[in-house]
Amino acid sequence: YAHRGCVQRWCDEKGSTLCEICLQGFEPGYTVPPKKAPAVEVLVTVR
Repeated sequence: YAHRGCVQRWCDEKGSTLCEICLQGFEPGYTVPPKKAPAVEVLVTVR
């Protein structure tokens, strides 16, 4: 048994809703936050 909040926090940290041991999805209704877009470097020229 695991607390629902603990499993959700684990999913958030790991970025997946799959069990690392048996590869089954955690159910029902666990989610993963959207992946952050990589930072983009912008070059600005000031005259």
